[in-house]
Amino acid sequence: MLVAAFGVVCAVVMLVPRDSKRAKVGAPRAQALQVPIGVELCRSPGFSIKRIAVGESATRMMKYGEKQFTVEAYDLLVVLARTYRVYSARLDLRADLPEGDYDMTIPVDSMSEAAGQAALSMAMREAFGLKLYLRDQPTDVWLLTWSKPGVPAGLTPAADTAKRHQSTTAKGYEFQASTIDELADFMEDHMDDRPVVNETHLPKKYDFSLPAHVLFDPATLPEEVRNLGLEVLPGRRTTKMLVVERE
Repeated sequence: MLVAAFGVVCAVVMLVPRDSKRAKVGAPRAQALQVPIGVELCRSPGFSIKRIAVGESATRMMKYGEKQFTVEAYDLLVVLARTYRVYSARLDLRADLPEGDYDMTIPVDSMSEAAGQAALSMAMREAFGLKLYLRDQPTDVWLLTWSKPGVPAGLTPAADTAKRHQSTTAKGYEFQASTIDELADFMEDHMDDRPVVNETHLPKKYDFSLPAHVLFDPATLPEEVRNLGLEVLPGRRTTKMLVVERE
């Protein structure tokens, strides 16, 4: 069966009800999309979305060209997060995303971020019946705070603010000339359970490090960041979320 809308003709995939394991707690029961491997889901000129078999592609790629957005061997969660520039903690999944890796070719009007988001939104709607939109909404978060004078003991003001660098060393994960916003991004990327909001009002760049084990056990991040002298507290704030829901 085929449906046509917005000039895109796409195959309709089968819906099989089951509990959503990837949606956030409290989201309504979702329907999982069962997508066959190797079937072109969009057949209009220039559009292609196809699930690939595990190990079928030796490369993983996501790039914008002048006229198209190309994806090779990525799952949809990563595609959405990168296209909309949000970590997965800022994805409000009210419907299950189809599982598996996908190859995509999606025409775009320009190489701008907005053009890529609009094109991907249209393709997701037509291929999977999913609606995407950004919205500010109250959300459980981690709060980074600092209420004392001076600088936390674990942070050293960077001597050379131009030499920003982050790397894994024998001592752990090293931050050089990095901001607290960058630490918040690191925490949000690795902890993956809720957004991290920087409310420290520490404006400078700092040198600091975290033990290497936080890369393998992200649940230890709040305690290790507290060891730097910062406060890490659960809270609730209004933040921008990417909502994914069934049409």
